[in-house]
Amino acid sequence: MSSVNNGFPAKYVSIRQKDKRRGMPSPMVPTPKVWFFEDSNPVKTHLNELINQIQFILDFQISEFEQYIKNDENYLFPIIVELQDNKLAKNHRPSEILNKIDSEVIAIHELGKIIISSSKSSLEILIQLILDVLENVPNNRNDWLVMKEGKLVVTKSKESWYELIHQLTCIKQIKLYNADEVKAFMDEESLDNIIKDKEFKIRFFDYGEESINDMVLSKFLRTLKEYGINRSKIRKVDYVNSLNIYAIPYTSDEIISLASHFPGVESISDFTYFESVSENTIVEEEIVNISQPSANFIYPKIAVVDSGVSKDNQYLSPWIEDVDNYVVESNQNNYHGNFIAGLINYGHLLNINLENVVDSGVKILDVIIIPDKNKEKIREDDLIASLEQSLEVYASEYKVWNLSLASKRVCSGYVSEFTAAIDELQERFNVIFVIAAGNVTSRAIDRITSPADSIRGVTVGSIAIDVSNDSHLQKGMRVEYSRKGPGIGLSIKPDVVHYSGNPTTSPIYSVNQDGRKVGDFGTSFSTPLVSAILGEYFHVFPHNMTPLLAKTLLIHSGENPTLGNRINKIETHYEYGYGIPKRITDVLNGNEHEITLIFEGELDPSNGANWIKVDEFPFPDSLYDQTNQKIRGNILVTIGYDTPLDSKYGSEYCRSNLDIRIRTKLDEGDNYEKITKSSNSDGDNEFKWEKDRITKESKWSNIKQVEFVSPRGRKGSNEMILEVLQNWRNVKEKVKIPFYIVLTIKDPKNEVPVYNEVTRKLSASFATNDIRLNDTTIRIDNR
Repeated sequence: MSSVNNGFPAKYVSIRQKDKRRGMPSPMVPTPKVWFFEDSNPVKTHLNELINQIQFILDFQISEFEQYIKNDENYLFPIIVELQDNKLAKNHRPSEILNKIDSEVIAIHELGKIIISSSKSSLEILIQLILDVLENVPNNRNDWLVMKEGKLVVTKSKESWYELIHQLTCIKQIKLYNADEVKAFMDEESLDNIIKDKEFKIRFFDYGEESINDMVLSKFLRTLKEYGINRSKIRKVDYVNSLNIYAIPYTSDEIISLASHFPGVESISDFTYFESVSENTIVEEEIVNISQPSANFIYPKIAVVDSGVSKDNQYLSPWIEDVDNYVVESNQNNYHGNFIAGLINYGHLLNINLENVVDSGVKILDVIIIPDKNKEKIREDDLIASLEQSLEVYASEYKVWNLSLASKRVCSGYVSEFTAAIDELQERFNVIFVIAAGNVTSRAIDRITSPADSIRGVTVGSIAIDVSNDSHLQKGMRVEYSRKGPGIGLSIKPDVVHYSGNPTTSPIYSVNQDGRKVGDFGTSFSTPLVSAILGEYFHVFPHNMTPLLAKTLLIHSGENPTLGNRINKIETHYEYGYGIPKRITDVLNGNEHEITLIFEGELDPSNGANWIKVDEFPFPDSLYDQTNQKIRGNILVTIGYDTPLDSKYGSEYCRSNLDIRIRTKLDEGDNYEKITKSSNSDGDNEFKWEKDRITKESKWSNIKQVEFVSPRGRKGSNEMILEVLQNWRNVKEKVKIPFYIVLTIKDPKNEVPVYNEVTRKLSASFATNDIRLNDTTIRIDNR
């Protein structure tokens, strides 16, 4: 079997001007939308239920807002419109209904949980609208369908009523956004933090009009005056530009109650605190030799945002390039920071089972932000402020920032302020954060926590470094403390995994400031191993490495840590992400039987680039059996794109979607068939329609992967096309979308000269460059 060889470098392929297409690839013929209920009786029953739900809000629930609304029929307050489980796509949204009652979507939380602006007047109009619809319901939906020019269409006179019934039947229920929703993230610990801080966060809905937002805030501030809180004591929380957040003094539980019952408040919460946590420290007698960087070599660089490295640590000080300190020395506990920095540069020396790591040394920016938890804790706003200050100075030099920290805020359909801030910082400073998935402290909820749900960052889970007979763990299996996905909007999280210690049996080892071998476990310690890999990506890539390209390459390199193949089941993705990543030399150097290509491009609707169609896809002729008209081999495709984000839309945080596919020509005509497939889901589950596309096809995710696998061959030809297609949550939000495609073509039988054949085809039709990596260091080995 051939091994990786730097004589077979990956190739950078330019997207050609002719590949950028206007219009639509193959316009879909619209068909009448299917109602959730088809027959008259269930439709009418459902519509009457909606009327009863709205009337219940008007007659009873709205009384909690009465002191603010009083006699104002048009005063706005939030209402939840919950969609049917298999009617979550945007073409099932009640957009026409909202237009008729002059209402707007002001937030989205979980999938299908839409928050709209409403008023007494608009709800009364909605009731009348439903009553009018009731009078026009047909015996069956099909009564309004006719054939016209060979197409099934809605009878013209019934089009408006048809769409109204469709939208109304897609609504599962309508209810008031009440105090329980506002306090969804509050528990006893949250209240304790608020009492200690003497303040808490209030997040207001964004009504889309500054005048309305200002009116709601002013009315709330006037109400606070009755409790002795004037405007000077209230401050805007400005580390998330896209959200309306304020810090409010806590004077009593009455203030919490007031805020939770005020129309226009989306949430109240405490400020999250962060701390470094040691799980199970083991100190060995073994003394480690000091490793020194070579004076004649330039090393990869990463920033480690943590508790700091001891300033007198002779084992690590040679590897500390810069220090940015935000914690007074008397309040520092450097254990966690020492462990992480030691693991980066000594991990391969102290853990004989540690694989897929940078073993040549990494220079570190030591960003000291996390204090000794027994002396003080750092709050989210202070952490963001310090991190922002450090980025302003060092972001141009350090592109990878390690954040081995987590909160107790479990990921949901609601984007936390801290996660939104983390994503904004990454975009603003053009860096990538590598974030721990978090450790499970209770078996009740083991989903990832903020900020591990960051869309722009790389989230890292943990796998076992060795066999543990007492817990039936094999090397490479997910350890029980590593939190799982999904992320926001059912996205794949964690992104990747790496090794950390097994509880009670096999810790992962680093070095302490005394030179002793120390063991511990936690996702804190798998995270820096991935940071180092990404640091090397930036260091040795010969062209302009970007955070988006680095993440796309990292995901492309991932494989199942126990089986060595691509992960292609959604349930496994939620435990392992895309698997354990490889060093860049293993990603971009191939052999004679495989080749990796990198395409860089953008979709820009303003310039007519609505989709991409790459003709003359360079599929090797030797993998095509002309006699039987079959194609075989493996094609792995990973696309990463820079999606706009909007945190007020929760599970719809990502605002654009790019799909990628490869199609093969089947006959002499223009008949092409898709050959690439995404991930799949085990057995029967609740995922249907839009949920199914989100989970199986990573719809709306800014990283996705598809694959063609056929060792024996399937129907097709060597005439293929690569397509990139886009769609938007809201067409008014369309902007330019940069993307990278990393694509590997491989003969799994190692028989066909894939590299040479693809190279010849590329030379005939494309402008390409070999990607020859810069020199890398030799392995540090001082044992």
